[in-house]
Order: sequence, then structure tokens, then C-alpha cells
Amino acid sequence: MKEKKVMSTIQRRLLQPATGYSADARIDAIREALDEWKKAPERIALFKQLAQDERNVMVRLEALDSLYLERKHDLTIMPFIRQRFLDERSPAIKLSIINRQDRSDEIRAMIWIIADDEQKSDEAIAEILERREGPDIFKSWRDGEYQLETETSVPYKHRVEYILRMARERRQEPDTLGWLKERAEHAECTMVRQTAIEEIAREWAREPGTLEWLKERGVQDESDEVRGSAYQEIARRYSAEPWTLEWLQKIAEHFDNGCIVRHHLLLEIARNWIDDPTVLPWLKSRIEHDSDSTVRNELLIEFAGNWTVDSETCAWLKERAEHDEALWVRKNAIDIVAEEFGDNPGTLEWLRERAVKDAEPKVRKAARAQIYNLTDEADNSYAW
Repeated sequence: MKEKKVMSTIQRRLLQPATGYSADARIDAIREALDEWKKAPERIALFKQLAQDERNVMVRLEALDSLYLERKHDLTIMPFIRQRFLDERSPAIKLSIINRQDRSDEIRAMIWIIADDEQKSDEAIAEILERREGPDIFKSWRDGEYQLETETSVPYKHRVEYILRMARERRQEPDTLGWLKERAEHAECTMVRQTAIEEIAREWAREPGTLEWLKERGVQDESDEVRGSAYQEIARRYSAEPWTLEWLQKIAEHFDNGCIVRHHLLLEIARNWIDDPTVLPWLKSRIEHDSDSTVRNELLIEFAGNWTVDSETCAWLKERAEHDEALWVRKNAIDIVAEEFGDNPGTLEWLRERAVKDAEPKVRKAARAQIYNLTDEADNSYAW
């Protein structure tokens, strides 16, 4: 009976902020839930709800930290945190997830400084909404009464935050989806169009017509960034569908010349189809043949971080380090070979060769640095 009363009190403090509970009080309630509500299975569900839907970034941070502490007792937590990293737009929360195992005082201070700035921005948006928002906001926008996008008095980042606020707070209203689609198709600001597409995919991926609409935005928008976001969301939201991988591969190879679009597509394929045996050879081919050096370089880095490396991969990486025309691709390939295959026979001698033969000083310097890392001393017996 006592535990039930504690649960009820904590839920009220966490889920009903309008009753007067401050962000600090709700953060204290989350910490109390960890101590006093240990046996209640609803605890995890509540933390997930707060981490996903809570408007206050400080409270979301605390909910995610609390989930991480519970990860050993619930196998659904780490997949949830990984998905939050993909869906979150808050730099503070992304930084928090990346550094979840390194919470030095310096990292913690950095996270909270960024979060505080984000919260102040959110509060500024709230003031705009209080002055301007009414029950007929969707009609008002269509009738031209709202000019938020072009008003110099409204900071650029607030326009994007406004889209997010509307999407998440009014997602149950029948006009919200149509309004977001209108913003995604006609807003002058590229970031506003991107944000609207991402929110539609996040909330309405299973709504009839959403997939076709996302495909249309991937073709019709004039911005590489916006088209890339549309394809990125298709890769994330429909990865379980049997047609998705082949369809995205065709887009990347034949139907979109924008390097930013290919960058988005190839990285999502690398991340979402890591276990597909056909993907690795295909990605190697893209790293070898894509016309844009930035795409090749970013994909090479992603490749190194996601796939198990073997002797065949080592030979392939050496070939990239020797023959790719872009110096940064060669440099990163050298770094990967040294880090993953540093103990292999022949690696040190190969690095010494690259330290002499590569045409670019920056690549030769990278090879020398890796030799130093592997031997703990500069090899003065070898002519640089």
C-alpha cells in the first residue's frame, strides 16, 4: 500500500507539470523513483515516456540517465537509447548518450551548459506561442495571418523549434499532419522543411500515404539536404520491409546525383543492414567508385566502426590507402589498418613504405604517427 502511494505521488509530480511542479522538482522525483520505486515495473515505462515526450530537456536528460542505470535489468533499454540518439534533436542529449560511460566533471558541465541554453530557447518559443497561438492556428496559417518564417524578429532556430513544438504538442489534432506536410513542401527555410519531414516520419510512419509522400519529397525537393532527410527517414522507419534495401541501393547508384543525398543513404544502409551479407561487398564497391571524396571518406569511417575486420578486409584497406585519389581517404585507411591490424606481420613495414611513397605530406605524417604508436618510439633507422 505504501509503495502504491509513493508511485502515485511520483507519477503526479512527473506527468502533470502544469500543476506547479518545477523542472528541478520533477528531476528530484525521478531520482526518488530510483530509490523508492525499485520493484515497480511501471518505473521503466515512465522513464521511457519522459525521455521521449518530455518538453523540458533537463528532465529528458535525467530520465535517460536513469534508464541507463537500469539497463542490466531490462534488455529493451539500450535499443531504446540508441533510437533516442537517432530521433533526438537536442545536442545536449546526443552528447549525453555518446558520453554515457564517461561522466567526468568536465563532460557533465558541458552537457548541462548546452542543455540550459536549449531550455532558454524553448522558453522563448513558449512566449511566442502564448502571444500568438489560438484554437484556429491552422486556419490562420493557411489564411496568411502567420508570417513566422519571414519575420526578422523571430530567430532562425526558433522557427525550427516552433515546428517541433506544434508537431509534438498537437499531434492528436486532425489538422496537424496536413499542416506539417504543407510546411515540408512550401517553407522557404531548408531546416524547417527537414524538421517537418522528420517529425512526420517519427509520428505518422504507419499512417496510410506517409511512405508515398516521403518518397515524393525525396524526389521533388530542390535541396540535397531535404531529399537526403526524406530517404534517411525511409531507411530508418521501413528497414524491416523486404523492398527497402534494394530500393535505397538503386536510389544511391542511379537516381540521385546529389552527394549529400548519397551520403545520407549510404550511411543509413551501413547502419541498418549491418547483418545482411550482401551489403558489405556493395558498400566496398561504393567506397571504391563513388565520385565524391567526402562520401567515400565518411563511408570508410562508418565501415570501420560497424563491421568485423578480417585478413581480406586488411588487404582491401591497404589497397584504398595506396590508390584512392583523395588524401583524407588514404589517411583514414592507413589509420584503420594500423589500429585494427597493427599486430599483423607486415603491417609495420607497410606503414614505413606509405611514410615514404605517398605523394601527400599529411598522409606520410599519418603513417609516421602510426609507426610511433606501434613501436613507442620514432624509427630513426628508416629514411623518412
